[in-house]
Amino acid sequence: MEQLHIVDACREQHFRDMSLLHALGWRAAYRDSIPADYMAREITDERWVPVFRQNHGEGRYHGLLLYDGEQPLCCATYGPARVDQSAGDTVCNFSSPDLAGWGELVSLYAHPDYWGQGHGSLVIEEVLNRVKATGCPGCFLYVLRENDRARRFYEKHGFVWDGHALNVALTPDTTLSDLRYRKEFSRMIIENETICLEQAAASHQTEAERMKQEFFDFGETIINGSALFDQMLFPEWLVNTNRNHDPNTVRKDWAVATTFFAFRKSDRKMVGMIDVRHELAVPFLQKYGGHIGYSVRPTERKKGYATEMLRLALSYCQSLHINTVKLGCYADNIASIRTIERCGGICVEKKLYTDGRPMLVYQIDLQCKKQDS
Repeated sequence: MEQLHIVDACREQHFRDMSLLHALGWRAAYRDSIPADYMAREITDERWVPVFRQNHGEGRYHGLLLYDGEQPLCCATYGPARVDQSAGDTVCNFSSPDLAGWGELVSLYAHPDYWGQGHGSLVIEEVLNRVKATGCPGCFLYVLRENDRARRFYEKHGFVWDGHALNVALTPDTTLSDLRYRKEFSRMIIENETICLEQAAASHQTEAERMKQEFFDFGETIINGSALFDQMLFPEWLVNTNRNHDPNTVRKDWAVATTFFAFRKSDRKMVGMIDVRHELAVPFLQKYGGHIGYSVRPTERKKGYATEMLRLALSYCQSLHINTVKLGCYADNIASIRTIERCGGICVEKKLYTDGRPMLVYQIDLQCKKQDS
């Protein structure tokens, strides 16, 4: 066997291979559920080629193929939730407006001759990683009630039936039931009585962009602890931030990090953001940036939110088994100095930052905090 490899469907042969896998999958999985005459008439090897060609051309839905050499083994189609009927050729209304903003696994089929060899698992995990990287809160799919094998497969990968079902009228005499399965992605949430830190997600876009504009309106073009949000559009930034949260996809010039937006619990207003680096993996963080960077939006300063945000971030650092947290700030940033010192920071170094301005380096010993608690 040659090495297995996944490719993005972008050529005519890819579309033909995906259509073939769909046809083979239908014939093997649904032979006892779908009338033979319908199967022979409708489920041809070329049936889905125009659909995949159109998907690629429009760029909204994406195809993946797993090959062993030139042998196609498994394929999937995924993209944003269908809220306006479908992605092409369907036999019922697959709209899911209640899951707008989610990712959808539109289809997944493996070659029946190679079932049970883990090919479907390789493809679905790749799809889930890609969907999660876009900031979607979760992924969902539809699977026939009668397809026990597929349902067990999806349940193995963390999907559960959410109670929603659709009738699929294949013929006047044949109606099947499609069940909607969903998988929510875990997002870190840390909170106290006043503030809630929520790991950045697609649902935060509107409020995040408003906060970003507020920084700019106050003449602040650099947003500390924003993980470059001040330099990127939100969708691009969220993909970058999610990749940096995963040790397998983190940028080589950065460290694994978790980026949070801070919300005031009384009215759910976004008051700031904070970035926690799990390790000081690059020279810049070792010399200047430290484990934590944060900012409070200009109109919400001097209300104690920075201190609350930092305390919650330090509790997260403890969960990561970081014993000593390093932070830096400008020497003339009195507010930040007071915030860090309130949280137990001890100044251990004075130096010049990359822009020539004096800065202070602080350390916070979390081992002492554990003993005190």
